Amino acid sequence: ISSDHLIGLGRNADMQGNVDGLQLSLFDVSDMTNPTRIANTIIGSGWSSYSSAAYNHKAFQYFAPLNLLSIPVFQWNYNNTTSKYTYFSTASLFNITTSSITEVAAIDHLPFTTNEEDPHYWYSYAPVRRTVFIGDGTDYYIYTISGKGILVNKADDFSILSSLTLTENYSYWYNE
Repeated sequence: ISSDHLIGLGRNADMQGNVDGLQLSLFDVSDMTNPTRIANTIIGSGWSSYSSAAYNHKAFQYFAPLNLLSIPVFQWNYNNTTSKYTYFSTASLFNITTSSITEVAAIDHLPFTTNEEDPHYWYSYAPVRRTVFIGDGTDYYIYTISGKGILVNKADDFSILSSLTLTENYSYWYNE
């Protein structure tokens, strides 16, 4: 955001080491000997919340003209009532200023995910991999990309403008 601020992504945990989701933090590093956390937000819960941006800088996308940060977020939740897992895959978007972090949208790639009757169900979820911001100074667009599809959203209201479903060949996994 500026030469005096740093954005960090990691795991939130209590003093006993129990993990409670991802943590996105904003630090004031104007005094490098005494960095101070200004703001933070918790994303998801437990170990089932995950982001490839935690280990791959290419998945972490900050777009300064709109003060927007995009990170892919994946989460598996177990439903005790149905005894099934529910999967979420989004490009989570945050407005970041020099004093705050606010989640403003989550662009969902779940529509690209196949249903449970698909024999490749556990291998066919659609984790968001990358986000690209494109604009001309007036109009801005957000492209989110997963292995199953591409979505184009308007950056001002996050509405979907276009989508493209990608086909995937599973034969290399199953030797078909």
